[in-house]
Amino acid sequence: IDALKRIALADLYGQHVATQNVEISDRELQDYFAKNATFIRTRYHVLQILKRSEEELLPLLEEIKGGAPFEVVAARQFPALPASAGKPWDLGELRWEQLPAPWRSIIDNLKSGDVSPIVTDGNKRFWIIQVAGKREDASITLDGVKAPLTTLLRSEKNARRQDEIEKELRQKARVDFK
Repeated sequence: IDALKRIALADLYGQHVATQNVEISDRELQDYFAKNATFIRTRYHVLQILKRSEEELLPLLEEIKGGAPFEVVAARQFPALPASAGKPWDLGELRWEQLPAPWRSIIDNLKSGDVSPIVTDGNKRFWIIQVAGKREDASITLDGVKAPLTTLLRSEKNARRQDEIEKELRQKARVDFK
């Protein structure tokens, strides 16, 4: 129990230290937006096949690579789906902040019709995604995305600080055997 308490306290300490006074400057926002404007302005029409293991997706990916239409393979994952239910694999158009973090680096490099390799988030979720379409919305400005962009940059900065704190604590740690 003491070990669990130490772990919980260490996690709380790391989160507290990493998240206090994390500010995102206007310059950081402007730089990030300038560097990623095309990605931020693009709307992605996305189809997905989601499974709990990579092994379940491998034969499906091979089938798609072999020429089977993505939608046909995706539809087979829902054999008892009523006709009126729509297409649960079709996520429609998504904005950049709606994309799961593991997709972001992959989806922007896919062209319309392209299928991704297997993507995972490390939490037993594995996807094959297809970009059914892309369109750029030039009306999107920094002011329009300032709040979600600030949240994203703050989260990234928090994660980096937490990693640095953990690394520092591990370097300074000393184990005494009694």
